[in-house]
Amino acid sequence: MNARKVLEMGGSFLVSIPRDWAKRNGVSKGDTVVVEELSERRLVVRPIEKTEGAPKEVEVEYPREDLTYVINDVTGAYLFGYDIIRVQGRTVMTREDRERLKSTIGRLIGLEIIDEDSKKMTLQFLLEPAGLTPERIAKRMMGIIEGMIKDTRDGVSTRDPKVLALVAERDDELDRLYFLLVRAVRTAAMDQEVAKRYALTPARECRGHHRGALEETRGGASL
Repeated sequence: MNARKVLEMGGSFLVSIPRDWAKRNGVSKGDTVVVEELSERRLVVRPIEKTEGAPKEVEVEYPREDLTYVINDVTGAYLFGYDIIRVQGRTVMTREDRERLKSTIGRLIGLEIIDEDSKKMTLQFLLEPAGLTPERIAKRMMGIIEGMIKDTRDGVSTRDPKVLALVAERDDELDRLYFLLVRAVRTAAMDQEVAKRYALTPARECRGHHRGALEETRGGASL
């Protein structure tokens, strides 16, 4: 552990960066670094990558033999961390297909339609990645599961259909969070810099978060 003293200058708090770390990461005087809060007691400092800020884009072809293929491609692109997904049509998109696509998009947290016409639909992931750590998402999922267990017991004991209906609605929210968790974990598994920002070891810990969330959702579904 490398302890550093906190200094104050001009109303701001300052902490020096270890010289060896700066040399290894190509950081010199005048450069800008990113400071991200990963938890209440943990900050991560990292250099800005040259390619940082360039969104990952992918194009999905429409129409296909079955709209399910288009939906699967959109969902897969989301799970693999693409920032912009362009559904590009060769023909006018039918109203039914458009509504099914929008229903799918509604299940993917952070994905929004930013441009649309009769033949195409452009989707973009608009959430700030820094706040989407697997740990935070998994904790949110656990909170929902605990509430579902309690309400399921109460609903069964009181035979209240309204309470049981609320449990079913939260199961949908759990699915949405699970997709978001998979996106975060897969992105970290493929990008060492993202893994460092999440304070994860890319292979072992990423698989652990994914497996833990899967066990939680299975446990909730079995009640």
